[in-house]
Amino acid sequence: MSQARDKGADIDEVVNKTPITKMSEKFYSFFLVFGGFAISVLLVQNMKYIYVHYSFNYPLWLSMTHQLAAYLVALVAIYGFNIVPERRVLNMNEQLRLVVPFSIMGTLSL
Repeated sequence: MSQARDKGADIDEVVNKTPITKMSEKFYSFFLVFGGFAISVLLVQNMKYIYVHYSFNYPLWLSMTHQLAAYLVALVAIYGFNIVPERRVLNMNEQLRLVVPFSIMGTLSL
């Protein structure tokens, strides 16, 4: 603790490096990923229910409005409520490596 003060680090940097804080950050990340996956599965099941029980004839419209609503909620959560405070902007190469595989897996799961 005194070494951190000697090197000019402020108290926030020292506190953020404790094992409890790291564990809570991992739990928070796990909660976000698991919560997003669970919501996605529930929405897919609800859409199937609507198709079967109500003979809904416009599946593309329902899918499109669902994706638009999900995008708007994510936009408000990220920029409005700052739910991801230390996010980084990915360049095109990183997007291809990190985002595209998850997008393909999500598409194939439907």
